[in-house]
Amino acid sequence: MVIKKRLSAKVTNLKRVKIENEEIEVRDLREKFYIIDDAYLNGYARKCGIYATGVYNVLCRHAGIDQSCFPSIGLMSDRLGISVSQVRRAIRILESWKIIKVERVSGERNRYWLLNNSEWRADRWKEFYKVGSLRKASKAEWEKVSIEDESTETV
Repeated sequence: MVIKKRLSAKVTNLKRVKIENEEIEVRDLREKFYIIDDAYLNGYARKCGIYATGVYNVLCRHAGIDQSCFPSIGLMSDRLGISVSQVRRAIRILESWKIIKVERVSGERNRYWLLNNSEWRADRWKEFYKVGSLRKASKAEWEKVSIEDESTETV
């Protein structure tokens, strides 16, 4: 009962709705929301994986109007219930797809920029999955692609 009281105390915007002759309370959180790009949920989420999708959600939730944020890796780990190494790996995945840009500042928190979906790496689909099949590329193939990408990238 104590837990239920605490939870209901946090939700202030409740509405009563009648469904099939039963009156229930539903929450109305339209004042507190964040936006995730449909393109991410409709394709990239599956390719990036569940941990990267969780991290992307945290970044979207914390992003300001300039689409930047600076949650600590520890905070993301705590909020998602995953390890710090999983958060770091997820950030690398999001960076490799150019979904986010990380501004690394020594001695301070990193700043994360949410990039427009026009910047995202659509060509990475062909690299990660073999053309003409759904077979996942082997680890050696993936590492070869990553190394080639870094050597041909313009700065």
